[in-house]
Amino acid sequence: MRNRSRQLINLILVALLSVGLLAGMESVVSMREQGFEHEQMVRDFQSLIRADSYIPLAVDDTYPSHLSIDSVYRADDTAGEVLGHLVSVRVAGYADDLLVRVAVGPDAKTIEGLRVLEHTEPETYGGQAALPFFHTRFEGRAVPLYLTGEQPPPEPVPRALRDGDYTARADSLDPDNGYRYSFRMTVSGGRIQDAMWDGDGGTEEKSLRQASEDGTYVMEVGELPWHEQAIALESLLLRVQDPAFIEVSSDGTV
Repeated sequence: MRNRSRQLINLILVALLSVGLLAGMESVVSMREQGFEHEQMVRDFQSLIRADSYIPLAVDDTYPSHLSIDSVYRADDTAGEVLGHLVSVRVAGYADDLLVRVAVGPDAKTIEGLRVLEHTEPETYGGQAALPFFHTRFEGRAVPLYLTGEQPPPEPVPRALRDGDYTARADSLDPDNGYRYSFRMTVSGGRIQDAMWDGDGGTEEKSLRQASEDGTYVMEVGELPWHEQAIALESLLLRVQDPAFIEVSSDGTV
């Protein structure tokens, strides 16, 4: 009986020892994996922001499908000071999505670096985006950053206008249609409340606007009737509240 009890105790001790060894091995493996993961992060991130630790942050899935965030990391130094953030996003490309990583400074106003990590773009359409000559152009740039042609127009800041009724009239007739252009504007409370663009002819009884509405004055094929163009221009002026924000091209159109 004693031998059986001793054997049972020995089995229990061996089982406990095995469990302890397995737990210790799992702990060592976990620590080793964490070490490998940290080394991998250092290799991936140090060229963008050199830090002592990179802390993963939770990401809210609130972005549209064409701009999805894969990960966000905070870069800290040994004192716990934030050196910046690294954001990896998937953006729509020509052939397929691109995986792009962007590093920004602690104020999130300056690009520290940018890398295109994954892409399947052909060489003639963005295939060189992963090369240094491309991504080094972004270093030190202030954000938001827009590509050529995507810069939003400046928000109009109208100047203060004096209340009153204002009129202007061209010095001569337009040789193309025989009308003399005129403009009337009413300002009340410092804002343009009404605007009217028109024209009168030397021998015509009807104004240009009325002639266009009646169909006796017709524009060239494919062009909007003159009075509709006048209404569009007046609406634009009422919206921006300052004629200086209306750009006129060399052919006289806006």
